[in-house]
Amino acid sequence: MPYSQLHWSDNVDRESIFELVKRYRENKEFISNEETAKMALVVPFVRYLGYDPNNPREVRLEYSAEFVQGDGKRLPDRMDFAIFDVTGTKPLIVIETKPLGTDLKARAQQLARYLSQMPELHFGIITDGCHYLFYGDLDQPNLMDNEPFFTFSLDDPDTDWAKVAKFLTKFSRESFNAETLITDAENNRYREAMVARLAKALRGPAEDESFLRWLTEDVYKGKRTSGVMERLGNIARDAVEPALLRVMSDEFLTKLKSRMDSAQGDGPKIVERPEDGDDAVKPGIKTVEIAPPETTKETGVDTTDEELLFHKTICDICSHVGISSDDIPQIQSLIATGFSRKTCAGVRNPSFFLGRLLSLST
Repeated sequence: MPYSQLHWSDNVDRESIFELVKRYRENKEFISNEETAKMALVVPFVRYLGYDPNNPREVRLEYSAEFVQGDGKRLPDRMDFAIFDVTGTKPLIVIETKPLGTDLKARAQQLARYLSQMPELHFGIITDGCHYLFYGDLDQPNLMDNEPFFTFSLDDPDTDWAKVAKFLTKFSRESFNAETLITDAENNRYREAMVARLAKALRGPAEDESFLRWLTEDVYKGKRTSGVMERLGNIARDAVEPALLRVMSDEFLTKLKSRMDSAQGDGPKIVERPEDGDDAVKPGIKTVEIAPPETTKETGVDTTDEELLFHKTICDICSHVGISSDDIPQIQSLIATGFSRKTCAGVRNPSFFLGRLLSLST
């Protein structure tokens, strides 16, 4: 996508992000100072969100405002970018740029000053052009949180760009809504904390005593000695895998397959991988990747984050197990029927397949 087209978009799409990633990777050795980072990466990023840096009603560079110090003195301060609403009077986002490679968290207090002195401002971004940290005042109005509620990096090969695009769309010119964003940011933070806690507990239920006590409170009524707790911990560890299989219900998996089929149109796209290197497989078996489901205007299918995660898990399993292209229809059937014994029989090494699924899911 040409640079000139990176604005006035209703929705943020992955192709635009890829253009920004490409721009960074091709030019990072020449980005030697803050000003270059602004012009080469941050200005395109602002355009990419749908705001026009050449329109001072929307975007003001080096925006100056007075800030009150603790001793009552008023001092002018300048923000690299201040983005305003359609009236040009209400600040929506401020962006502070630092030289490439800066420790951004250590310099984030500059954003805190902006949020504390501008009552209508609730969001700030600090970036070096490559790394983007989004801060808000979720815990207390006009008092910036200690940790960013969202981050991403143009230099991270493991970034889920679909997730980033979905998040950035909420900050776009056409979609920005401060109240909704605050609620979404709070929900995202709570969700991530819950996911982290659940994942930790499922990986090692015996190590999380409070989780183990909750899990067994209606199961074991006797005295809980150290030996009993160790025994219950071992049992809990064995219970994780069948519990996860039970959660992956037929209804969920059938719905996933239906959406994948609708999004892909002609079915899964098979990509052959070389049979050498660390991930080499048995001769004669070609490992495959199934193209991820995407939301398209033609189908109107909106694949959920959970379905994308499950799809990624399936692809990872296929890669490790070495499933041949002939088995793809059976894999689709496997997804649709909730890993029934009958369907698994047609898949090469089914027990390992299920084991990989469970280990990746936890």
